[in-house]
Formats: sequence, C-alpha cells, structure tokens
Amino acid sequence: MQTEELSIVAIITVVLGLFSLLNQLITSAIARRNERRNRAVELFRHYYSPSHYRAVLNPVYRLILRIRFLEEPLRQEYQDAVQRGWSDMDRFGAAQLADLNVGTSEAGDAALMHYEETVDASTHSEHESLTVFMYFWLNLSEMLREGLVDKKVAIRLLRHAYPYFSETAQLLFSEQNQTETSFRIWRNANMYLANLFRSV
Repeated sequence: MQTEELSIVAIITVVLGLFSLLNQLITSAIARRNERRNRAVELFRHYYSPSHYRAVLNPVYRLILRIRFLEEPLRQEYQDAVQRGWSDMDRFGAAQLADLNVGTSEAGDAALMHYEETVDASTHSEHESLTVFMYFWLNLSEMLREGLVDKKVAIRLLRHAYPYFSETAQLLFSEQNQTETSFRIWRNANMYLANLFRSV
C-alpha cells in the first residue's frame, strides 16, 4: 500500500513538474510574442512621429521631388551627387566631394544641395536625413529576418509607408550602380521587404 502511495505521489510530482514546465514555456512564448509586437508598434510610432517626419521623411520627399523635377542637367548631376554618397566608401569620401568644387558649378550646386544645405539649422543635411531613412528600412528588414519584430503586425502597420521607401530606393539605385556593395545591401533589403509587403 505504501509503495502504491509513493508511486502515486511520484507520478503526481512528475505531472505537476511537467505542467509547471509547460506553463513556463507558454508564458515565455507569450512574452516573446508580445515583445515582438511591441517592437513593431514602437517602430510604427517612431516612423510617424512628428520629429521623424520633420527631420527625415519631409527631406526625403524633397529629395524625390528634386530627382523627378529638377531641370536637366542639374537633375542628373543632383542624382549623381546623391548616389555618390551611397557608393562604396573606398571610392568616395570627403576628398571626392571637395573635388566637386561646391558652389562654383552646377555639379557643385547639386552636391551643395544634398550634402551641405541643412534641412533645418537644428537638424541635419538632406544626406543625413536620407541615411536615417534608409537605415530605418534596412534595420526593419534585418529585424524581421531575425524574428525580433512581429512580421504580421509590422507589415500591417507600415504597409502604407513601404512604397515610399521602395520608390526612393528605385530612384537612387539605378542599374549602373547595382554591383557596388552598398547598393547591393539596399537592393537586397528592398527585395526582401517587397516580398513581405506584396502579401498584404
């Protein structure tokens, strides 16, 4: 009789232990899911915050308008100046920017518009705004790949913003510069995101 009681107690202990472990696993999975959802909501809030809009989205929109509507040859010079900032850094840097003779030619004016004009005296240049904008989307791509952000929530919240990134990337990364390392990074991120956002 005592042996049976000990066996029942042992079985109950094992079952309770398994139940406790299962409960911990479920609680942990729910906490991870909630954390990924919260990250997606925070990314959405950040993207549409007034400060991000003023400092990043508005200047990028101005950049798109310039690439689309500046008169030639300034439009092409401006687009080239923007693209040079995203070329492999061993081929382009401050010395090459200085060689554009900023302010003395149309090419210089194009570089000045992108690298030195401040969007607002308290913020940064158009190039810096573009950098923040592009890295937001690259980071989102990496966070989604790594499962750090809830895909469904992020895609649902940012589905109206993604075409803006995609259009900007297509304007900047023309076919002639697709082989450069920095452009491949953006192209790959854009392809990955395009597949995700296509599903909504």
